[in-house]
Amino acid sequence: MIAGPYLTQSQLQDTRDGSYLKSRIEALPRYLVPEGVLGLLAAVDVQSRYFDVLVIGFGFRGEKWVVDSFQIRDVDPKACIEDWNQITDRVVNATYRVSEQTELRIHATGVDSGGSKGVTTHAYKGWVGSDRCTEKGSKPVHTPAAGRWHWHSLGLVVHSGNH
Repeated sequence: MIAGPYLTQSQLQDTRDGSYLKSRIEALPRYLVPEGVLGLLAAVDVQSRYFDVLVIGFGFRGEKWVVDSFQIRDVDPKACIEDWNQITDRVVNATYRVSEQTELRIHATGVDSGGSKGVTTHAYKGWVGSDRCTEKGSKPVHTPAAGRWHWHSLGLVVHSGNH
């Protein structure tokens, strides 16, 4: 017998019909943060003609919520440096409502810059060549555990599998 993770009866049932996960769905209006969210992180997956964005809310004891998911279309990440400004405008600077009077900003944004030739170069030039870098003191940071270079500034981490 091969060992596997322990699953409760409801989880076992869910592997068959998905009812457990369906029962946990919380329907909320877009841009409204669920109760219990303490911070927001965004991830941007770079595709050949668009950016795929996911915003996740984090709470106590590792609880997580998908707060938003959208695509930024009509961009060419490998050929147009200016298209990378869309990430700043629509993701890094985004706010989400906690209540009528309070908004929560995205704490950090991670961007996958690998893929098509030119994407990594444009990601770095688009970020480093902007005012964001000089104002906030961005610098390359090497993460030994991952063995990769990242650009880290308040609000953005550009990740590349090419270095």
